[in-house]
Amino acid sequence: QQAKQYVESGHIREAGVFAAAVFEDTIRSIARKSGITVEGEKTDQIISNLKKIEALNDVKAQRARSAASVRNKAMHAGWDDFDREDVKSLIFFTEELITILEGD
Repeated sequence: QQAKQYVESGHIREAGVFAAAVFEDTIRSIARKSGITVEGEKTDQIISNLKKIEALNDVKAQRARSAASVRNKAMHAGWDDFDREDVKSLIFFTEELITILEGD
């Protein structure tokens, strides 16, 4: 919710950081719940492992990698490398992942 409020008020950097943190936590929570080790693993490897066990289908895995790219830019101050629509997509996809997490 905080990320959405920041997007609406034009604070794209802040929204990106919040959304990135929630995305990262959500993807790792799905992995843990699926029995995948996340400690010491990079996000891309976690996504690959989730795809391997079919917790994410091909399309969702591709979308997760795209979201991870925005996450990387936001968490490493690559402010010029993402925009409002990128953050909105990250938020939307993370919300979708949360429903997967809660649905299992």
